This record gives sequence, structure tokens and C-alpha cells, in this order.
Amino acid sequence: MKRISTLLLGLMLCAPAGLAFGQEGGALGGAAAGAAAGGALGAGIDAIRAGVAQAKADSAEQAALAKVKAIMAKGGPVAAADKPVLAQWFAPLLQKGLIAREPTAAEKKMIENIFPKLKIREDWRITDGECPRYNCIAWSAGHTTTWDWPGDEVKDFDAFYKKLGLVPLAPGENPSDADVALWVDSRGTPTHGCRRLTNDWWESKLGSSFRIVHRLRELESDGYGTVLKFYKMAPAEKPK
Repeated sequence: MKRISTLLLGLMLCAPAGLAFGQEGGALGGAAAGAAAGGALGAGIDAIRAGVAQAKADSAEQAALAKVKAIMAKGGPVAAADKPVLAQWFAPLLQKGLIAREPTAAEKKMIENIFPKLKIREDWRITDGECPRYNCIAWSAGHTTTWDWPGDEVKDFDAFYKKLGLVPLAPGENPSDADVALWVDSRGTPTHGCRRLTNDWWESKLGSSFRIVHRLRELESDGYGTVLKFYKMAPAEKPK
């Protein structure tokens, strides 16, 4: 009876019974093939999406790189509007070697002999070459054509930075809010000034030598001494 029902079904489908069974098997095979094709298509779509996402990321990085390079080329205190850009992008761009270079073996030996604490992390980098036209204080002020040295006393540097809109941090203020740091030797005589880029990354012009990025305390040495005080940009006065 089952055989007759199958034959009748085959007749109703306008096909021989054997062919009807073959179609059923083909349908199963087609489903498997369709699933495989669907998987391949899904993987292809995922690859396209990943490619688009990577392209967007690369584009964002290139835009950020241009901004960071422009910020670092200016010198002086980092503008408030530029600080979020450096906070997000400085470290990853530095790690990729896109905004500073590693010192050569000879440069590394020379600089680290003067500043031994640079050997602790060994992540300091060179941001610009040797130049006798300007020094550390000039760079902390954003000057690249003058050799600035206000005087031999801290008050002379206070006056110098005040003209730029920089005021000393008040007692208890967080050094992470600072824009510039002033160094003195064991006698209290000013020796160096550097500017903060972001977090604990600072930039120094080493006399007539290189410009480097470093952690603040890494320049503590017999020559530069230690940081005495910090300065920050004074808040803009509100219109009366």
C-alpha cells in the first residue's frame, strides 16, 4: 500500500516515483551546499566589515598624527584644546615611532651618561635634532630662534613665565595640572625648564643638543638637579 501511495505521489508530481525520491536527496544536498555557501558569504561580509573598520581606524590615526605633529611643532605650553588629543593619541603614536625616533647607540650612550635615570625605562625618544639657536627655556616658552635665560634666580623665571601667562602652582595643587616645570641645582640656582605634553610625558630641549620626550624625574642628575616648582597657564579672565 505504501508503494502504491508513493507511485501515486510521483504521478501527482508529474514525475516517476524514483525521481521523486532523488529530488528529496538532492534537496538535502542542496541545503548543505547552501549552508556552506552562506557561511562563506558571511565570512566574506565579516572580512569586508573588518576591512572598512580598519580603514576608518587608519584614517583616524592619520588625522590624529597630523594634529599631534602640529601640536608638538609649536613648543611652549600645550593649549587646553589640544590636551585631549595628546591624552588619547600621544602614547600609541610614540610607541609606533611616528612622532619621535629612537636614539642611535652613540646618542643613547651620550645622553644616558648625563642622565642615568633615563636607563630605567629606556623609552625616551628624540623629537628633534641638535640646534644651537634655542635652549630649554626658549622651547618651554615656544621660542625657536632665541636662547632664553631670564636670570640666575627663581624670581627671574617667575617673571619670565608670568609674561607668557604662566603662574606657579599653588601649594597642594596636582603637578599633573602643570604645563611647565622649573629645575634647580643643589644651591637653588635654575638649571632647566621643560614642558608637559600629557600625563607623565614631558619634552625637554637639552641645551644646544637634542629635544627629547621623557618621564619627568628621569632628568634628575648632578647637572640639572631636581624640579623645584611647576607652572600652569592662568585661567582666562572673564569679561567684565
